[in-house]
Amino acid sequence: MGEQKPFRAFVNRDYSKGVEPRFEAEPLPVKLEGLLTPEQLKETITKINSFFEEAEAHTSSLYWRNFANCLVGYVADFCLANPYDKHMKEMSAYVQEQNKLVYNPRGLVLIDPLDRGLRVIEITNLPGKAVVLEKTSL
Repeated sequence: MGEQKPFRAFVNRDYSKGVEPRFEAEPLPVKLEGLLTPEQLKETITKINSFFEEAEAHTSSLYWRNFANCLVGYVADFCLANPYDKHMKEMSAYVQEQNKLVYNPRGLVLIDPLDRGLRVIEITNLPGKAVVLEKTSL
């Protein structure tokens, strides 16, 4: 068996619903065929998209926080955690978890979208460690 060359597969931003950060859950990039099932990638992308939806949500607590910040000259930002940052930290932890459970055992690495400026989700391989999925007949 020959050594596998390094590659990068990208999941692009989905602008069909506006400019909010959102990524295309389908189709499976060609470079990942046989290494990952479409369902596994879709589940990961859907969860990542949900973190962005929660972070971008306009809630009453967010309005009150902004109102209070205006009253105190935005000094509260030095004392209180930003809700958007909280969701982004949760998303980064989820990406690390998915790498341990799903991607690394298959010789792949899911790159945090924050590391790519929210432009793409990058999936690269670990050279010489790719595990090809066996095809089962139904």
